[in-house]
This record gives sequence, C-alpha cells and structure tokens, in this order.
Amino acid sequence: MRKLANNRIKLDEYVERVIKGELNLHELDKHLGNSNLAALVRRLAIERITGVSLPAIASTIIDFEEIIGKSIENPIGAIQIPLGVVGPLLINGTYAKGKYYIPLATTRSELVSKINNAVTALTLSGGVRTEVLFDKIAITISIPMLNNEIVLKQTKYLFEHIVELEEIIKANIRNAKLLEASNLILKNNILLYLTFTSSTTIEVCMLSNIVDSLRNYVVKELKGGTRSNLEIDLLVSYEATVAAEALLSSKVLDQLLKVNAEKLHEANILRNTLKNDKIHSPCNLYRIGILTALFLATGQNIERVVDSLSYTRTEIRNREDLYISVTLPNLEIGVFDKGINLPTQREVLRILGIIENKCGPGINVRKFAEIIAAALLAEELSLLVLLVRN
Repeated sequence: MRKLANNRIKLDEYVERVIKGELNLHELDKHLGNSNLAALVRRLAIERITGVSLPAIASTIIDFEEIIGKSIENPIGAIQIPLGVVGPLLINGTYAKGKYYIPLATTRSELVSKINNAVTALTLSGGVRTEVLFDKIAITISIPMLNNEIVLKQTKYLFEHIVELEEIIKANIRNAKLLEASNLILKNNILLYLTFTSSTTIEVCMLSNIVDSLRNYVVKELKGGTRSNLEIDLLVSYEATVAAEALLSSKVLDQLLKVNAEKLHEANILRNTLKNDKIHSPCNLYRIGILTALFLATGQNIERVVDSLSYTRTEIRNREDLYISVTLPNLEIGVFDKGINLPTQREVLRILGIIENKCGPGINVRKFAEIIAAALLAEELSLLVLLVRN
C-alpha cells in the first residue's frame, strides 16, 4: 500500500509539472519510462486544465507500450466507434473465396442497414466476382537533411545511383521490377518514392529485408549531409487496381430491392453526371462513407480513402437483368499499416480471414483488396436503389 501511495504521489508531481509548463507532454514517456503511465499523467493533466472528467476516454484495452511512436504520440486514452457487420456476402474471387461478413466502423446506422439489403441481393444472385487487375508495392523514404544545399546535392546523388536501389529490391524479391522512381523535396527533407511489382508472392520477411537494406544504404551513402540524430522514415504501402462485378436477376431486383434494371441503369447515368459535375456531390460523399467505415475497422490509413475512389458501370442484360461492376484504379492498403497493430483492428482482419502467419501479405493483401471491391459494389448498388426510390 505504501508503494502504491508513493507512486501516486510521484505521478501527481508529474501532473503538476505539466500543468505549470515545466514538462512537455512528449517528454513524459522518457521521464516515467512507461508509456501507459505517461498516458495516465497526460490525461490527469488535461482533466485538471480543462475541468472535464474523462472516464470513457480512460477506458481502453490498448497497451501504449506496444504502439507508442508507431500508431500514436502523446496518448491520453482511446475513443470507441460502434462496429457493425453486413453479410454474408458471397465473393467469387481469385483470392477471396466464400461468404464474408463485412465489418463497418461508423456512427451512421443507415450506412449498415442499406448496404445489408444490397449484400443479400448480390449473394442470392450468385455472388460477386472479383479480380486484382494490377498491383504494386510502394516504398516512400523520408530523409531529413541539414540544409537545402545538401538536399539538392544528395537528391542528385540518389538518382544517379537508382540502379543500386533497384538491385537492393531485386536481391530480396525474385522477378521484382522497378516501375517508378521519383522524388519530392519538402523543406529540408528528401522524399524518395519507389514502386515495384513482382510475379511471385511477396512475404513479410522480404519487405522487412528491403526496408532494412534501403535504410542501411541511405545512411551509408549520405553520411555527412544528414542530421546527427538521423531517423529515416520508411512507409510501405500496397496499391492495386481491383474490379468487382455481378449479374442481378430481375426476380431478385423485383422481390428483394423493389426496383427494375432499367431504373437502376438510368440512376447510374444520372449519378455519374452528378459525380463529374460536382466533386463534392452526395454521390461521392456516400461512396467515401463505406471506405472510411471499412478502413477504420481494419486499421487502414484514412487519408488514402480519397485516392481510392471508384468507377461504376451498369448494363441491362437479357432485357431485364442488371449487370453492375465497380473498378478501383488506385486502392491503397497498408502492408505494414501501423493501425493494424491495434488489438481490435487485428480481430476485425481475422473476421475477414486475414490471419497473420497463415499466408504471406502478397496473398492476404490481394484477398483484402478483393473484399473491399466486393463491399464497395454492394454500396454502389444500395446507392442506386436509393436514388431510384427517391
């Protein structure tokens, strides 16, 4: 009891120092030697400063020791977003095969209910056919430099030795092919962007080796121009062009969705006109909704939602059936996204059958891409039904 009391007194002292401005929020982890205690001190200080009690934010299963510096900085707790599921959705893909329950993290109940009807209709019509048409791995290297003069010099050096960077990739992944190499200068930082593809399955260890090799190469070759406490940031992402399609019978359209193929096709033409005229039209915002809900649920980078928008095509088949397809030309999913380190997000990925160590990320990420495309197709169908009814 005496030890607990002493620890409490010690924490109170840190809270007072934060409130008085004697200690910065980001310094608490180092001073306390424990990120969970640092989060507690920050929260207590914020409560004192604002006069607001934060018991809900304090309630979390997250171990900040595991994610500090990866998923969050200066944590004070966590928030919760309701998680719903729609399904089962039958997917007939190259990598995603079978029935899936799609998890959506959202505060909009209508998003879940409307999509669920479309999911049922697609499953009763034989499911959704999905395929990854093209994919690539993108690595972004952020290198802090001392000044602008050195930035220009070292940028030129890197591009003169781009072949060596390609060799690092090829040494770790068979049949790898460098697709693009570009750079961006941001203040005193060099942002080097490399994209490559491979005909073979890419495993976690391969990407880890590439990241380590690239970091070692940059540190060695650019010594003298980088900051003394060099921290090179590497971001690995997966970018895919993925498509999903389905053929809905007139019977399913009539009995379940209470619409016909002709009206849905007309609605899609109208919707595409609105989409082209106004980038912030309700049609585009609705589409962003399901991607955001799915990205939140699975720990993806929400910033990538805008770049992952899609194109929808409809046709009338057999005079009364509806063919509908959706293509995402640039779906960005994190291979090592920091959000998937969170316990709830890992569980959501397991719901989708994306399980660590069961198969390499080359399989997992393509499977995930096909699931996203199928879910988006269901959302597109539900939107067309909504437009017809209104």
